[in-house]
Amino acid sequence: MARTIRWGDEMFGYEVGHADADLSFDGRDNAAFAPLAAVVDPAFTWGTDRPPRTPWHNTVIYELHVRGFSMRHPSIPRQQRGTYEALTTEPAINHLKKLGVTAVELMPVHHHSRDRHLEEKGLTNYWGYNSYGYFAPERRLAASRSPAGAVREFKRMVRTLHDAGLEVILDVVYNHTAEGNQLGPTLSLKGIDNFSYYRLVADTPATTWTSPAAGTR
Repeated sequence: MARTIRWGDEMFGYEVGHADADLSFDGRDNAAFAPLAAVVDPAFTWGTDRPPRTPWHNTVIYELHVRGFSMRHPSIPRQQRGTYEALTTEPAINHLKKLGVTAVELMPVHHHSRDRHLEEKGLTNYWGYNSYGYFAPERRLAASRSPAGAVREFKRMVRTLHDAGLEVILDVVYNHTAEGNQLGPTLSLKGIDNFSYYRLVADTPATTWTSPAAGTR
């Protein structure tokens, strides 16, 4: 992502505070607030990289948060802590191998919103469970500051972990998105086709995500 959300009432498809709530309509332009995507060159030298495909009965999964795992590790260089790059370092890999794990399950690494109600309280969404950019690695977890650099860094991390014999499982959250319920902002899926992406509950404007949380390796 090139720019994350800048909160304003224009980011909601209905008039915030209107008596009819989400049954009202806000036709204002939200261009000044909307998140912006970046188109990048996907070319990457994967070489002979392949997932280890460890049999399930031999699989030992270690779930971790990219930032939380590496931020205070004393042997990881300080400038790399909290990033995808940190997981490629020798101290990180040695630690994982010493634990005897065969796979790392990364807590959500997809681009997610900085929830409005949290920002208004001076807080942040640390865990990343309100995703909406499922094909964009979260740039705030990258040492690189550019969108293209974050993508390359993410791919290097996967390639390095595979080379160490470790599978990479992504915690992908489809059952609740950054758009929340019917009173949430209109970021992407609602605007594309609300009926196709969300389960509309009969006799109520409430909406619920239909797919369960899933992982991929």
